[in-house]
Amino acid sequence: MITKTETVSRRDSASHAATIRRGAALGPLLFCGLLSLGCGGTPHDHGGSCAQETRAEVYMAGLEKTGKQGALVFRLLDSQPGPPQKGDNTFTLAIKNSAGVPQSAATIAVTPFMPDHGHGSPIKAEVSELASPAGSGQYRASPVNLFMPGLWQITVSAQASGGVSDSAVFAFCIEG
Repeated sequence: MITKTETVSRRDSASHAATIRRGAALGPLLFCGLLSLGCGGTPHDHGGSCAQETRAEVYMAGLEKTGKQGALVFRLLDSQPGPPQKGDNTFTLAIKNSAGVPQSAATIAVTPFMPDHGHGSPIKAEVSELASPAGSGQYRASPVNLFMPGLWQITVSAQASGGVSDSAVFAFCIEG
């Protein structure tokens, strides 16, 4: 014979199990929803079109930036493809000190980042100094992986001889 207490207990257990099943079913949906919020939906999200993006620079070979510290000057000599596009890109860079002296044998890092999405690229760009012309302070970075459309900020950081460090940010909007 089942008592009233056992009936309530069984009903509560069944209800609890149903709640757990609903929660488990909603978990993946909730995760996907949160993920989509993290990768879009910002005021600067233009549905893959860069026409309205005001924070991006217009690409041109030779685009030059003075570093944040004012110690180094970074020049984007070339991008292949040019302008940078979705996928893998190759940047040719020249780095000079504030007096215009090329900075050879520097340690360079090229780091793409999407500020609206809060993530970088899963592929690290390898940077090597160009052998020719010797002492030119020119470097090649590849692949600069811009794997999705939107605004990318590409930070070029350098540690030159004598401990001089500086960085500059190039911002490009990549079409879908």
